[in-house]
Amino acid sequence: MSSVTIVTFYKVVSIENVHKLKREVERIAFKENLSGTFFATPQGINTTLAGKRNSLEKVLILLEETFKIKT
Repeated sequence: MSSVTIVTFYKVVSIENVHKLKREVERIAFKENLSGTFFATPQGINTTLAGKRNSLEKVLILLEETFKIKT
């Protein structure tokens, strides 16, 4: 039996390319079989995602390294 980790947070932050961010998160979520929601607007993000810990870390790394959003 594999364990499931849940990550939930919101962050008020200016996001320049919301559509690119959404596409990249959706790509990772699909590839890594993550479940949940991810909302992004020019004013910030709100998310609840569930899946394997290492898969969720890929989303967090994307936010921090590519989009400079501290989680």
